[in-house]
Amino acid sequence: MSWSTDKRGIGYLVSGIWSKIKIWKSTHALLRKQIHQILDTRYQIRLAFLLILFSGSFCASAATFQKIAPGIEYVQLLPSPDSATTLHVLRLDLKQVRVKVLDARDFKSSALSAKQFAEKSGSLVAINANFFNEKQQPLGLILQDGKLKKPPQNTAWWGVLLLDGHAAKIGKIASADETKGFDEGVQSGPRLVVSGKNPKLKSEYSPKSAVGLDRKGRLYLIASEGSMNIQDLAKFLALSEKQGGLALVDALNLDGGSSTQLFAKVGDLKISVTGFNQVPIGLGVFRR
Repeated sequence: MSWSTDKRGIGYLVSGIWSKIKIWKSTHALLRKQIHQILDTRYQIRLAFLLILFSGSFCASAATFQKIAPGIEYVQLLPSPDSATTLHVLRLDLKQVRVKVLDARDFKSSALSAKQFAEKSGSLVAINANFFNEKQQPLGLILQDGKLKKPPQNTAWWGVLLLDGHAAKIGKIASADETKGFDEGVQSGPRLVVSGKNPKLKSEYSPKSAVGLDRKGRLYLIASEGSMNIQDLAKFLALSEKQGGLALVDALNLDGGSSTQLFAKVGDLKISVTGFNQVPIGLGVFRR
């Protein structure tokens, strides 16, 4: 074979290889473009999903209360989108309803369930309140109908709920003198919201019950159906309504865990969150 023939053969070979390289580069560029398009589409789908999820969780968490009776509103909430725990929240207008301390000893018993408290007292709603010892003796402040049945306990992390006529106060007191002028009062802890802010709390996971106040002076009774971290509850209570919270300015944790219980029978509403323990002290809601 002559050199010229070899040159043509080599030229055809090089030309063929170069053509294949160009085809490969073109194919590779197209493939890269398609991959980017797929990734962009997946990103857009994921972004859309997250936006829908966020929007849905926001709507689900927003506190849209339903009026149950004069002065009583109710909403059932999930404190977070992935929560398996339900929060039952009652919002009370103290100008239309009265909240009183319930003492099991007034019914010749050392302790009662929330349902029993409601049935025996005639209250529309009952929730557990104070801590108690192994003998079912209540701990901390008990102020009932203006009578001081037990003075406040000077424990640093405890707070009080005090009620006077059409108003309520959540705070901290050091002596019985600070209960003067109030009709009803209980003590527990810790405080979950103080002046709209969350204090530093230790992580603790159990069923929860709590009381709170908003800027309009409305009183909230809160009980979880299931366990949750006390830090998450506190954060949820303080969050603004736009962020899906309750926007409380003050809130107090009640005796939780196995004592958490709430009973309500008002109109068409019936709630029965049962605890493992009966409790000596509760709070009851009555018509004025």
